[in-house]
Amino acid sequence: HDTAQALLRLGFSTFAEYWAQLLEAELCASGGPLPSAAKIVDCMLRALTRDFASLQDQCTYLGREVYFYKKAQVLIKLLLQSEIHGLETSQRAQGLAQLTLLADNVVPCVLQAKGVLELEPDLARRVATGQTLMYGEAAEVELRAAAVWAGELIVELTGGLLSAGQLDNYLWRLGKARAFRSLPRPCMRDTSFY
Repeated sequence: HDTAQALLRLGFSTFAEYWAQLLEAELCASGGPLPSAAKIVDCMLRALTRDFASLQDQCTYLGREVYFYKKAQVLIKLLLQSEIHGLETSQRAQGLAQLTLLADNVVPCVLQAKGVLELEPDLARRVATGQTLMYGEAAEVELRAAAVWAGELIVELTGGLLSAGQLDNYLWRLGKARAFRSLPRPCMRDTSFY
């Protein structure tokens, strides 16, 4: 497993050891109490995507880097939701609020079915017929980016009553419901990112 090999290469036998080292490094760098939730999430995201190739979910689109970091955000979410030492409940909640919608193939399917996303005819045909979208191709990047952006707009419309993480949880669970399981989803193979 790539993650286990990366942990061993970095000198850790468990992810808990890796996480503790990250927190300790942040404490030393800040010279006191834990930094803000935004800084903690930023630190975690930078470290995870630097140290684990399987979490480097980014691609170039029209000459610009696009960062999704779906699995890295899932891991950060799980770490923030756990009772890991050093983080106050309010810091964990603030950290969770920093995360975006986790765009894979499930969330865009649900957003399309609910009329939030409208696909261009060629992309709609490819999805409906199960044609593979290659990781990093324009249509795949556009679809995932549109899902993330739609999520941000929905969160904004709630006036802070809903976070992107809560919306993501809802959409993902909805996407696993029987009525949505039968809908055609974007077929994205040969990627470790989702």
